[in-house]
Amino acid sequence: MQFKNIVAPLVAFLCYSGINNSLYAQNSDISSGVKAPLTVKVDGKITEWGNLPAYNKATTVRYTLANDANNLYLVLNCTDNQNINKLLAGGLTFTINKDGKKKEKDAVQIQYPLQGKNGGGFRGMRFGGRGTNINVDTAALVNSRKQMVAAAKEISVIGIKQITDTLISIYNTDGIKTGINFDSKGNLFYELAVPLKLLELSAGNATELAYNLKLNGMQFGGNRERGEGRPGGNGGGNFGGNISISGGGAFGDTMLELMSPTDFWGKYKLAKP
Repeated sequence: MQFKNIVAPLVAFLCYSGINNSLYAQNSDISSGVKAPLTVKVDGKITEWGNLPAYNKATTVRYTLANDANNLYLVLNCTDNQNINKLLAGGLTFTINKDGKKKEKDAVQIQYPLQGKNGGGFRGMRFGGRGTNINVDTAALVNSRKQMVAAAKEISVIGIKQITDTLISIYNTDGIKTGINFDSKGNLFYELAVPLKLLELSAGNATELAYNLKLNGMQFGGNRERGEGRPGGNGGGNFGGNISISGGGAFGDTMLELMSPTDFWGKYKLAKP
């Protein structure tokens, strides 16, 4: 395999290795209602939110849930390159169970970003090597991440009665808004707004919800239940979508981690406006 044939944005996305920022002590959950700022613009810049009050160790995200009279908001920040790559490659799924049960059954699920079938931006590319170590400048890293977000034009929606299509445009008229942005170091900022009326909820009732955040990781063609598209460890593996990884070592371990979903459950009680 000749790495000169690999496009720079893809190399930056897969192989950049950075040092995580130090994490200050935070809560592990958002249990009580948080009132959203008076002026919210869902653009991924999150400046109006200040310091995010919760931190989850499994996904390495700082985050908050909040609401006003009209919307439920999810806001998060991630500085861990591996988990940023995982989120961009397979999207983040936000699950909301309005009955307060930590179960996906009968829950609303919203996934964004979506990178398309068979690996999205990785489609048609092949990689090989053992313990691959490629230095990528930060500007290339940020640019590659912005390109992936720019290519994601759809949101997956499941469990909302008023929305019959499972895929909707990011420019939808249903009121679901998303925003992803990056700072100069490539750190990720994420915002999502979901109208309470679509969830059949009212902020005035102070309902307690159960929620789940999942970083899905890379998802390629094939059925993993039947053993198709599995990573290959030291022996290599075929991921579908004309993508294969040969060898093992650090590069193989990185790919295996990127394909492994990471998630957590929590509870949130709507704040009265």
